[in-house]
Amino acid sequence: MTHELRCYAYRDGDTWEAICVDYDIATFAPSLDEVKASLVTCIELFLEGVAEAPPEDQQRLLRRRSPLSLRIKLMALTWLSKLRNDAHRALQFTLQPGVPAHP
Repeated sequence: MTHELRCYAYRDGDTWEAICVDYDIATFAPSLDEVKASLVTCIELFLEGVAEAPPEDQQRLLRRRSPLSLRIKLMALTWLSKLRNDAHRALQFTLQPGVPAHP
């Protein structure tokens, strides 16, 4: 079984940053498409590492989250971007890159 991961992307100058708040993984790239692709790659590499970790560490790694303050900041930034009709500044999206669901 797989599940969707909550992700955010925002532009800062000429650079985009994408963050998966469910695993606290972030990456940078010059375009939105590139940063999304990079985030998928980072998540896949993270999950490969989790699969190689000792069983007692796997659940802990799969349950790591971004700090609440960052999640609130990203939600607010996305909300403001929608309010201003500026989808090219910040957005929320989901990924489902074959990620195993966890309890």
